[in-house]
Amino acid sequence: MSASAARPSDVLPGLGRKIGSLRQERRWALITAYISLVVAAIVMLAPPFYMLITSLKTSAEISNPVGTPWIVRDPTLANYTALISDPMFRGFFWNSIIVTVLVVAVAASGSHIAAMGRFNGYDTGPDESNGRAGRSTLNDAPYG
Repeated sequence: MSASAARPSDVLPGLGRKIGSLRQERRWALITAYISLVVAAIVMLAPPFYMLITSLKTSAEISNPVGTPWIVRDPTLANYTALISDPMFRGFFWNSIIVTVLVVAVAASGSHIAAMGRFNGYDTGPDESNGRAGRSTLNDAPYG
């Protein structure tokens, strides 16, 4: 038995060998991240872009299977004027606006009430800093 310990490179060959520089590895990681982000952006933005293109087509151009669906030959805003002039759509649109405003107002006021209770010194659960349940985080006065 020898007094000297085995080197790590003796146990696992290639362990002590420098494979590549950190700068080069970071560059490849950055390139891979950007390629992934570009692919994800294309996948996420293709459907809304296709909807916009299709909305600018006439009904005959939409139903015509000849040619590529990504090119608009005769752009028109007739679909938008028909939609805006429809009284049912206006009713649906205002209904959506009313529901959205009410939901946001209720959520914001509920969050405001919860935040005021939390940051005015009243805690709803055990305090992790001192391990005592039922005590305020701003002072040590008990509830009640």
